[in-house]
Amino acid sequence: MKLYDSIGPNPHVVRIFIAEKGMTIPTQKVDLMAGENRKPPITRASIPPARSRPGAG
Repeated sequence: MKLYDSIGPNPHVVRIFIAEKGMTIPTQKVDLMAGENRKPPITRASIPPARSRPGAG
């Protein structure tokens, strides 16, 4: 599992949860203001290629 981390309340809650559980999870900082969440490899990992799911055509 990898945590894509950014500034904001929701990632902060996840970081607190991880710390309270004593877990170590690799993180990658994502600058949302620079649009890093709209560039590969993040978009590549979350969007399947066309016709990759059953019944797609």
